[in-house]
Amino acid sequence: YFVTIVEYKTYQEASVILNISQSSLSKSIQRLENELNVQLFDRTKRTVSLTKEGTLVYSDFKAILASYHRMLNHLNEVSIDAQNILKIGYLPIASLYGMSSKILEFTKKNPSVKVIKKEVELTPILDELDIGSSDLAILHDINIDKKKYNTYKIDEDELVLFVSNDNPISKRKSISLSELEKENIMSVPTYSAIYKFCQNLWRKCGIEPRVVGYARSDSILDSVRTGEAVSLLMKRTSSIFNMDNISMVPLDNPEKCDLVIALLKSRKTNDATKKFIKFMQKQ
Repeated sequence: YFVTIVEYKTYQEASVILNISQSSLSKSIQRLENELNVQLFDRTKRTVSLTKEGTLVYSDFKAILASYHRMLNHLNEVSIDAQNILKIGYLPIASLYGMSSKILEFTKKNPSVKVIKKEVELTPILDELDIGSSDLAILHDINIDKKKYNTYKIDEDELVLFVSNDNPISKRKSISLSELEKENIMSVPTYSAIYKFCQNLWRKCGIEPRVVGYARSDSILDSVRTGEAVSLLMKRTSSIFNMDNISMVPLDNPEKCDLVIALLKSRKTNDATKKFIKFMQKQ
């Protein structure tokens, strides 16, 4: 819990990731502080800020977690070929691309492969890949270190503007980011890859967007539908959510984004992973 709060920088986002209430999370941190007899966070500041002791504890906890997962990875490597296990880490956005049905189809065609799926957010997904908790990660190809990871394209998407049909913008054939400067924007959560993708685009345009809130896609579309705001989302978002009274407007300069499988270059690729990559690239 402590590590998640530090990495996501707010109790609110950490509680969403951990799927517990903020009050329960706060009580867990208080119990940890009492057990260690130190104060981990500087509560005089508005944002999450570690004390000197908290910084030391965070560093040690990260080392302990990494060591623990390395041990699990070493144990798995001893029998990984015999067990034919495939551990897949994927982002919540994978549902936009029918990933569950594709993975199910893979298991039907490869019954000897035991697939273990885990849905995680952007920061943990690469951490888990690094320490061996996942054999591969499925995510958008955004700011991935190509010196550290091999990536294999399995799908593609495009960033578009979602807007209410009552908004005149909905009648446009396309729109530039600079024209959205005065529009109310509903954003995806700050920990998501799409948020970072959009932030880079805003910076390139020299624009500070008028963000009025942060939410997941279904809540964002509710705000768009009522005309409260507009939002930049991946086009395929429309495939699984209610699009009543909502239009999609392409950007003047299309911003494409690939969905990829990422593998750690320094780790041996097992047969199950090779089979999965080959299968997904044929879909």
